[in-house]
Amino acid sequence: MKYFFGFESIESCVSFRWNPDRLAEKLTKPFYLIAGNKDVLFPEKGFHQLFNKVKSEDKKIEIIDGANHNFTNKDHFHLMCEKLVDFFENKLLSINVKM
Repeated sequence: MKYFFGFESIESCVSFRWNPDRLAEKLTKPFYLIAGNKDVLFPEKGFHQLFNKVKSEDKKIEIIDGANHNFTNKDHFHLMCEKLVDFFENKLLSINVKM
């Protein structure tokens, strides 16, 4: 019997519908991947593999040296936040907005 969006379990639904590799191949909008090279959950090699699958022509990857998965070091966290704000400001302000 199918329960979740045509899948037998929530786990099979999540692994199919929200598979990073599958989603990356569909991304065509600006894409920014920022991660730490001390991430014990996801190795740095995986970030590059995922990044290479993204179809967007406007994409950027940055690896913060020494940062872990959750950016628990306050300096790493602030650096990540600054980079994200810069990315969004550049992308959002590049849209033709009349003020």
